[in-house]
Formats: sequence, structure tokens, C-alpha cells
Amino acid sequence: MTSTYERIKSDIKRAMKSGEKEVLGVLRIIDSEIQRKSLDTKAPILEDLIIGVLDKGVKQRDESIEQFRVGKREDLVKKEQVERAIYKEYLPTPLSEEEIKVIVDRAVGQVKAQNPELEDKKVFGLVMKIVMPEVRGKSDGKLVNKIVLEILG
Repeated sequence: MTSTYERIKSDIKRAMKSGEKEVLGVLRIIDSEIQRKSLDTKAPILEDLIIGVLDKGVKQRDESIEQFRVGKREDLVKKEQVERAIYKEYLPTPLSEEEIKVIVDRAVGQVKAQNPELEDKKVFGLVMKIVMPEVRGKSDGKLVNKIVLEILG
């Protein structure tokens, strides 16, 4: 078990004792998603798996919020925002743009050093392949994409 997973389990117990039904419901969903992902992939419950589940949950809630806003359902927007906040609570601290740039610069240098003749399109793919596992759950993929494109010119 990991510290994040232990924290989630502990918070489930705390929410049960304090009667926080909304928080308890979301934490139980998170727990079941983690366990399902572990069973489906036959992988142990480690930080990477947990971060993947939490990150996916945040993205799903972002999409729902967008759709509910279009449909003018502010009640459901608020519900999804609460759930999103609970998911985000367990994700690692987000990286700043500067921290992402350092990671991307290092990856670009590594790729270009190994493959000096590659065209930028292929360099982009290789850089993303190196960077994304390192920033997963700590940064939005769209921001990383933008920074890689900026750095590659």
C-alpha cells in the first residue's frame, strides 16, 4: 500500500465518523476506481496507478462541469466542482511552468543528443514520451504540449 492510498482509506473512516456523506461518497468512488484499475491491469496499488485514477477523475469532472454549464445546470456544476476538489486533494502538488520547462529542456537535449538528424515532429513525440510520465498528475498535458512546442520552436 502507498501513503496516498492509506490516506484515502483513513479519510474514508474519518468521513464515516464525522457524518460527511458527500465526502464519504466521493472517497468510496475513488477507492473503488483504484481497486478496479488494480484488478483490471493486474497491477499492485502503487502511486502511479493512484495518480492515474485521480487524474482521470479530475478530467472527467472538468468535462462534466463544461457540459453542465452549457446545459445551464448550475446545481450539477457545483456538485462536480466539489467532487473535483476532493480528487485534486490527493494529487501531488502541481508543477510550475518553469519546472515543466526545465524537465522539457532536459528531455529535448537528451533526444537531440541521441538523434541529431531527426525532424522536429519526431523529436516532439520522443520528448513527450519522456516528459509525460514524469509530470503525470502534476501538470496538465495541454500545458506540457504547449511548452514542448514553444521550446522546439
